[in-house]
Amino acid sequence: FFRTQRRRFCVFASCWHAPNRSALAKPESKPKPKPKAKAKAPPIKTGYDLEVAFRDAQGDAAALARLVRRLKPTAVPKILRASAEPDVIFGVINALPQAFLGKGDAKLARAAELLLAIVGANAYGMAKLLAAEDVRAETEASVAALAEALDAAAFDGSVALAAQLADLQLW
Repeated sequence: FFRTQRRRFCVFASCWHAPNRSALAKPESKPKPKPKAKAKAPPIKTGYDLEVAFRDAQGDAAALARLVRRLKPTAVPKILRASAEPDVIFGVINALPQAFLGKGDAKLARAAELLLAIVGANAYGMAKLLAAEDVRAETEASVAALAEALDAAAFDGSVALAAQLADLQLW
């Protein structure tokens, strides 16, 4: 105990009497590490993954939009191959306008492709039978918003996609 105290005092005294008191300055701090980039969310591969992600994002519109943007039109038939909860399916459809409108023509086309893939999936047939009236009205409004945006868009294939959405039999 006395040795360490003595050493500390000697170091302090030598620094105190030194003409340059920079030795008393704070020791150099370590450089702060750079913040790590957020890891990307894993892709949605199964209906269970979709339901878990939907339940986590429910109530948060921005999180739901991020969830919908993670879906790929080519993977939707596999994801919705088996039965899925109607509120999940219609929640995803109703989040399409918020996720893709105003993001550019390519995103708008992807939203239409996602909608067509969801409606063509096996699980949609059972879900549409179980949908409540208020959910039906909200879904029709979402599809109408996408169709209007496609009509206003001026990219190749927008007219064809708008026509497909107009002919879409939701119920």
